[in-house]
Amino acid sequence: MRVWRRSLLVVVVAAGAVAVPAVEPPRVAPAAAVDTPAMAVCAVEEGSGRSTTIAVASTVDGSGSMTAFAAGSAVGSQEFETESGATSIAVADTAAVGVGGALLELPAAASAVSSVVVGAGSLSVDTCPAAAGGDLILGGASSLSDQRFEVQLMNPYAGEAILDFVVQSDAGLESSGELEAIIVPARATIVVDLAEILPGREWMTVAIDVETGGVLAVGRLGIGTDSAVWDAVAPAQEWFVPVPHGLESRQVVISARDSDVEYQIDFYGPDGLVEALETGEVSARGQAIVDVGAMTPVVSAVRVVTTAPVGVFLRITNASAVALTPASTTPAPSLLLPGAGSIPGSSGWIALLNPGIEDVTVEVITLSGVPDTVPVAIPAGDVVEVVVPGDGALGYMINGDGPLVATWSTSIAGSIGLGTAAPIPDE
Repeated sequence: MRVWRRSLLVVVVAAGAVAVPAVEPPRVAPAAAVDTPAMAVCAVEEGSGRSTTIAVASTVDGSGSMTAFAAGSAVGSQEFETESGATSIAVADTAAVGVGGALLELPAAASAVSSVVVGAGSLSVDTCPAAAGGDLILGGASSLSDQRFEVQLMNPYAGEAILDFVVQSDAGLESSGELEAIIVPARATIVVDLAEILPGREWMTVAIDVETGGVLAVGRLGIGTDSAVWDAVAPAQEWFVPVPHGLESRQVVISARDSDVEYQIDFYGPDGLVEALETGEVSARGQAIVDVGAMTPVVSAVRVVTTAPVGVFLRITNASAVALTPASTTPAPSLLLPGAGSIPGSSGWIALLNPGIEDVTVEVITLSGVPDTVPVAIPAGDVVEVVVPGDGALGYMINGDGPLVATWSTSIAGSIGLGTAAPIPDE
């Protein structure tokens, strides 16, 4: 595995029903001092030429289980072991689920999971969330005639969930009975087709307000044969977005909830950190676009600071491909990238940002049958890229002596995938 510093970068164009594990619904006010749940929920898809592999990365070698669920019950279950800190699970070997969900019980809280979906001319990567949120936001999508936009809602809990969508688009605040009082039964997943309900929108911001129970949500956006799957997020006021190199359209999308928001963009680029490169305002439930591709073709990063909580997403598109991923709110010295390097025939990169004020020494550790470690030095306020060989790993662990944020980008046959690294929680 090679490491390319920014100054040396060469730009490239990149079965029967079984019992569902009992999962308690989220509490409105979680008690303090509770261990991080050792679980995750993934969006999965089997059929129409697309197939899902669940990638697990962990700081320990241990056992866990995956249970696929759909219409109120499990449709298949499989136990697994992490070896050298990682494993992969082909959903097709467990269940013919169509579009559904998978509940992962993990060997330790210091674990992360991603869902990698591959098809003919299609690739998507989704880092799987570990807990449901009450107020979520999803940005970066469109329902123009050539684009398919759906929101998948997953409820792995024992009680039903009831929620509303509040959708703002270029046509204004949307109104439709199909956006209100959406019921997601216990242990079920449903898909809301916003391209059918609200066709022809150039952009949409979707706020998800959960009234009862808990859900996890992902967006599904299709352009041509390619598709993107990305998580809805809890709004926050500070976000970090490492942006891989490339000649595609590379945009950072800022999506507001129900109040006007002022924002500031700090840019980590070829000339180092430029604070307050851009400032502006996002109207309530609207969006703003930061066009990183117009600033530089090389690896870079953006820090977004706002006066009220927002959602921030990275979107990469070209004429035939699309990829989206949420930004990160939590720089950490140790990160996990499940699934990175696991797609045969693909090429990929890890974009690593050091947002701190001191230099950071990093080890990028391959999680596979043949572990490898590459040292990387990242100066304060700098971004580097690490090459990820296709089919060379089941994921990566990143250990540093200072705060880090990372994204993983991959491409194969013209399709693009994006994933955000998961911070390893303190023990």
